[in-house]
Amino acid sequence: LTECHVMLPEFTALLAPLRKLLIKWGQTQSEPKGRRGAKGKHSHARMAADVDFAMTQQGVDVAIKGLKAEGLTATELLLDFAKDNGLARVVLDQGYGPEAVWEPEPVTVLLGGVQVQLPPGAFLQATLDGEEALVGAACEWLAGAVNVADLFSGLGTFAFALAGQGARVLGVEGARDLHQACKSAAERAQLPLFAM
Repeated sequence: LTECHVMLPEFTALLAPLRKLLIKWGQTQSEPKGRRGAKGKHSHARMAADVDFAMTQQGVDVAIKGLKAEGLTATELLLDFAKDNGLARVVLDQGYGPEAVWEPEPVTVLLGGVQVQLPPGAFLQATLDGEEALVGAACEWLAGAVNVADLFSGLGTFAFALAGQGARVLGVEGARDLHQACKSAAERAQLPLFAM
């Protein structure tokens, strides 16, 4: 991948540094293990990883799944990558669920004008334009509604916009971290949004 007309320029700018990071990371994982000074062949590790980008209020959030940061060298490479590229957060899923390894300040997104904490691995719409179109359509369809149920509400993409136009909203979400982020943001904003 060298360019994408849908992807934000901030994401595209990270592709080359990310490739360099992954190459160096692979080299750290293929170094021979065992006694110091031992000679012998070592194989280059095959690596496969999923990488997700999200734009937050603090900058780019990078999530890497499928790689392990084994040893000090790999951890330092990851932290240097985060610092050098001014990332808001780096999340690593080494097989036990997503875990933030770099997050200088809490990462948030704006949903319906409300600042909501973004849990690692949380779903966001692919583009801001797409999100605005979907939310705009939902608000138009439900204009004047007094009570609204937003099932699978996630972080509250639709719920916050609908509560902001005067509806009382029930936001139902099964993922605990998403539910908690939505509930906390609704309480801070004092909106008529009941998250469960």
